[in-house]
Amino acid sequence: MPKVSVIVPIYGVEKYLRECLDSIINQTLKDIEIICIDDGSKDNCPAIIDEYAQKDKRIIAIHKLNGGYGHSCNAGLDIANGEYIAIVEPDDFIDKNMFLNLHDAALRNNADIVKSNYIENYNLNNGSFQKIMPDNKEFVKPRSVFTLREFPAFMLIHPSVWSCLYKKEFLDKNKIRFIEAKGAGWTDNPFQVMTMNLAQRIFYVDKAYYYWRKLNLDDANDLKDITVPFLRISEIHKWLKEQNINDSGILSFLYKRELVYFHIINRIITKDRISDYFALLKDYAGTVDISVIKSSRILKPRDKRFFFLLSRFPLLAVILDKFRVLKHNLLKFRFGKKERYIRVCGKIPKLTNFGDFSKTT
Repeated sequence: MPKVSVIVPIYGVEKYLRECLDSIINQTLKDIEIICIDDGSKDNCPAIIDEYAQKDKRIIAIHKLNGGYGHSCNAGLDIANGEYIAIVEPDDFIDKNMFLNLHDAALRNNADIVKSNYIENYNLNNGSFQKIMPDNKEFVKPRSVFTLREFPAFMLIHPSVWSCLYKKEFLDKNKIRFIEAKGAGWTDNPFQVMTMNLAQRIFYVDKAYYYWRKLNLDDANDLKDITVPFLRISEIHKWLKEQNINDSGILSFLYKRELVYFHIINRIITKDRISDYFALLKDYAGTVDISVIKSSRILKPRDKRFFFLLSRFPLLAVILDKFRVLKHNLLKFRFGKKERYIRVCGKIPKLTNFGDFSKTT
């Protein structure tokens, strides 16, 4: 039994795939299996993974018809033999000590999940920079093994399922698998909610090992279909209800994350989709617990006001967000320890890109 099974769901990323695979095969933890799932790629990805499989016996190359990110991850989970499961997306790369250190942490703490920090690796047309995540004031770093109920702020940060190790026994016992949807489909969201809520022993490692490649400065540019977030949110709330999970802290942070998604949609929504969006918001309003929102100490007054606007005056919420992003993008300075740049009209000019200031210590 290998110590870690690494699942790599692959589609149309030949430009980055070799860098990704090299970072995995060069891990200091050698006792791993690498399951490369070609999801019907039309580029050179199938040939690349076959080439690597011939050179390294730890690599399993699987070719299948296109089924989406979740379908590919499930195909890997179904054949994985490792004690722990890792997911690495094919346009990203990882630090050489990631699996050695996380597996050691998993064993020392008998963890169902080991969650580590990660780095946003921005590759923009006009320059590149990196910043260590998570980057929000609400996130409190636990110092020992915990449950989500004890540290519900993990529902607020990005799902980042690829910066974790999952005990395979834990996933199989709870029958946890990815939702199978078209394309990427935000299927990491339900997977994160299920795993974090059901895990009895979670351990957090503050060191950042994973480099998440981002090609857009604004997350709004990555969202092509506004119905996708609503589908995943609906599935998440349905699952929570089925599991009788109604902890106010968990729900509050989850609602706060969903507000972030609505802010993103508000910035990109166009006139021809506005009626569809308002209908989706109306359905969403029926899934939230109003009493939790009203009594929450986690949701700030402005968050509660925004919920009210979305449910009663959604057009006003859209207008306010569009105005905020216009004002925000005119000129923005960042000179912190984690990131340094100047944004002018939503873009980072080459002359104002101050390079890589991230540290993985």
